[in-house]
Amino acid sequence: MNVFFYKKNPIFDIILIFQEKSTIPMTEYSDQEIIECLKNRKSYVVRYLSDRYLPMIRLMVYQMGGTGEDAKDLFQDALLIMLLKIDNNELVLSCKFKTFFYSVCENLWKKVLEKRHAASNYLSHKLDDTVSQDFTEIYDNKIYEHMFYDMFETMGPVCKQI
Repeated sequence: MNVFFYKKNPIFDIILIFQEKSTIPMTEYSDQEIIECLKNRKSYVVRYLSDRYLPMIRLMVYQMGGTGEDAKDLFQDALLIMLLKIDNNELVLSCKFKTFFYSVCENLWKKVLEKRHAASNYLSHKLDDTVSQDFTEIYDNKIYEHMFYDMFETMGPVCKQI
């Protein structure tokens, strides 16, 4: 039984097809074969990468406070980055493809966490500022009111009537 997962990308219009795991042993691909298959948009290599690399990406994401859905999104984002690098002839491997792919995923996930942390900090500071601002406004208003009445008492009766 085939399960299809569609995620269209405006750059590549990639449709990733995920099938249920079969009992047929999977072929091993070298780094160069993986790159060539990605360059030629061979869907079976995406399945291979998903089967081989997604579990380690999922573990990394779980350990850093993410979910399985975060891991899948991260995997696809990293795959798109790899495709861009391959298409632009910018991919130069100085390590194994798996190591490079993991590093891309890790860096992407750290950026996501930084954004989430910054957003939560902004919200908490915003709430703190609102509370402290209200207190200072109330205090300032009392001081201004006191100054107004002090100045009002120094005025003559004609000025007070106006």
